[in-house]
Amino acid sequence: MEVIEKVLSILEEELVPAEGCTEPIAIAYAAAKLTNILGNVPEKIDAYLSGNIVKNVKSVKIPNSDGMV
Repeated sequence: MEVIEKVLSILEEELVPAEGCTEPIAIAYAAAKLTNILGNVPEKIDAYLSGNIVKNVKSVKIPNSDGMV
């Protein structure tokens, strides 16, 4: 097996699609976009979410924040 084939084999084993962590980011992006459109930070944003999105938000950590959620 050539080196490139070995590398591709390892990548196929190790790289998996990120599932379940994109919904919280979509909510944060929508809130940021709304702030941009309004020109100021809204006092309140009501979001009606499925239980799956809420569940996924609880497992998202802020990078470089010592585990802050």
